[in-house]
Amino acid sequence: LWHIYSAAVPPQLSAPTFQQHIQSLEPWEQELLASHSLAAPPEEIMRQLNHDTIVAASDGSVIHQSGSFGYVIATHTAQRRLITGNGPAFGNDPSSFRAEAYGVLAIIRMLYQLTKYTNKPLESLMHHHIDNSGVVQTLEKTLPSNRWSPNATLQPEWDV
Repeated sequence: LWHIYSAAVPPQLSAPTFQQHIQSLEPWEQELLASHSLAAPPEEIMRQLNHDTIVAASDGSVIHQSGSFGYVIATHTAQRRLITGNGPAFGNDPSSFRAEAYGVLAIIRMLYQLTKYTNKPLESLMHHHIDNSGVVQTLEKTLPSNRWSPNATLQPEWDV
């Protein structure tokens, strides 16, 4: 005898503000997204992002064994900065690759958290400008893959 059971998933209770939403995340993501600026309320940003092509740029650098990154997210036609952010690129031996990869990760996680907070899917294409060929090559190689092996964790900088 087979029974099909289903349960309704209760809607996620959202934090009153986006900043409080960020503060409710895991510590690694809080740190990644802590220093950001939104040019409008999250719902308005999502509306604008969904009505145009998204243009994003990130950069990272290392000076005196200290890494950092910065990013900007805008729309193509309006050419208005909607989100900016920056932060430290952690690691035992920071590299330019790692700092650049932190910028990519910050953009992806910022957009994900905005969709989660507003409960609005992101439906636009995104053009991401990156000036580190190593990061671009790694993304081109790994993004199409939907299967990961444990050996992937043996690669340098696998965590970003």
